[in-house]
Amino acid sequence: MSTATGTPATNAAAPVATTGSQRGQGDLLEFVDWQGLECLNQNHSLSIVNAIKQGYREDDGLYLESDADEQLLIYVPFTQVIKLHSVGIKGPTEEGPKTVKLYANKEHMGFRCASDFMKLRKQCK
Repeated sequence: MSTATGTPATNAAAPVATTGSQRGQGDLLEFVDWQGLECLNQNHSLSIVNAIKQGYREDDGLYLESDADEQLLIYVPFTQVIKLHSVGIKGPTEEGPKTVKLYANKEHMGFRCASDFMKLRKQCK
């Protein structure tokens, strides 16, 4: 189960729910481009929609699960520029993610690209 909180960056006057931890921040669901949402390795009966969509993510019986191994690669596009403040992940300690990596503005990445990106980043340090 996950949530993302932040603010839309392009329109300061846009109403934002104040369910986030800081004033002016809220759930970014209304800005998710649902048509472009992707999750590689997802079990289609326990898909990304379960983890993100409001109403589903509150149901402990619905969750996101890989159908292959321990890795998932999730792409969440937004309908406008946003400022991401936080991402919340909920799950059992023994079964939840041990490592989470965030990549900004990387459309349609595959596992090879993610791996190559991390190797390249280590070389540049």
